[in-house]
Parts: sequence; C-alpha cells; structure tokens
Amino acid sequence: FFVKFLSLSPKEELLLNLYIKKTVTKEDVYHLLYDFDYNIEKENLTFNFLLAHIFQNNPDIEIPKDLEPRLKGVLRLFQYYNVPLLLGLKQLTQELNKQKIPVMLAKGAAMRILEPDKARMMYDVDCAIPEEKFDEAIEISQKLGFKVVAKYWNATEIIKNDKQIIDVHHTLVKSDINSEKTYKQLFERAKQYDFYGTKVLIADTEDMIFLLLNNGFDNIIYSQPFCKNVSWLLDCLYII
Repeated sequence: FFVKFLSLSPKEELLLNLYIKKTVTKEDVYHLLYDFDYNIEKENLTFNFLLAHIFQNNPDIEIPKDLEPRLKGVLRLFQYYNVPLLLGLKQLTQELNKQKIPVMLAKGAAMRILEPDKARMMYDVDCAIPEEKFDEAIEISQKLGFKVVAKYWNATEIIKNDKQIIDVHHTLVKSDINSEKTYKQLFERAKQYDFYGTKVLIADTEDMIFLLLNNGFDNIIYSQPFCKNVSWLLDCLYII
C-alpha cells in the first residue's frame, strides 16, 4: 500500500536506493545514468537535486563532464533560494527572542539546522509558536514588515516578499484528537539550538520522526509531487 501510493518509477526507486546506500560504487551511479535524458524538461528538478547529492556524498566518484554544470547549478539554485528564506526567519526569531516567545523550527527549516551542509528544496519555511503566544507573534511579524496572506486551521502564512515566506503554526500534528496536549508536550521535550545567533527549538528525536511521518502521510494521500513524497523519508533516515 505504501509503495503503491508513493508511485515511484523504477528509476526513482534506484535513485533512492543509491541515496541511502552506505557504499556506492561508480558502476552503481553510472547504471542509474544509463539512458538518462539530459533534457531538464524531461528529468525533473528533484531527480537532479538528489542525483547531485549522491555525487556530493561520494566525492570519489567523478561527475560526467556533460552533467556537471547542471548538477552544480541545481545545488546553487536552492542555496540561492535558501538564503533569503532563512534570513527572513532569522529576523522573526530574533524579535521573538527579545520578547521571550519560544519558537520551534519545523519541517525543512529544522532539517536545515540539523544538516547545515546540505541545501534543501524549500519554497517557504515553517515554525511553531505556543498557542497562547501565537497572536502576539503574528503582531510582531507585522511590525517587522511581514503581511498576513492566508489563515489556515493550523497556521498563518506571512510574507515579506516573494523570497521570504513563513508558515507560522499553532498546531503541528494533523488528525490529532488531543492536539492541545500533544502540542504542549512537543515544546516541553524540544531541544534548543543556535540559529544564526538566535535561539530556536527543534523537536526531540522521536517527536521529530513522528512529525515527519505525519507530514509525509499527508503528502502521500494528497498525491504531492515526487520531492514531497520522498524528502521526509530521507529526513527520517538521517535522524535515525
């Protein structure tokens, strides 16, 4: 059932197997590249992104010369996208620190701290605020120049420009019959990290895996694209 709903092609399965394999050989990678269509329109961006990381994780394997510009370019592209996103999040966390409002990073933003050497495919960043401080945090964000563009049942989306988009959550666990209690426990068990000179929280190890599984299931049932279907799997693997 799980494999069926992931809907991975044989090529995507091979890519993921290589990504998580402890020892990767040149023959393994070149087998993956066999019949590889170098047209960026046909080979999706996520496939190229993960392929670039396979070479990055295995520096002894030489990238084919005609593929090197694309793979390095894909990594640079998301490094470029990551910078303003994280800068906007830093500005918010800095002000929340001053007001002694706890802020927990979630999803890709949290993994970006746990794996600082890796660029990530992020189009926005997520953080969570204790429910009793949520409205105050949104007011603070507006004073910093962010605008509220959408309100959802579990979060509010704020935006400063098209490169600084933050989902501020007051609920992290979907389909939870006791969400208020769960949410408080997430904050109680969270660990403190440094985030570019500010103090942030990241969920405890088991909580982090639980949140990733919860989000991953949501991506699967709503048929999200390949990148959203697999990124949480790779995050779980790293945390384990």
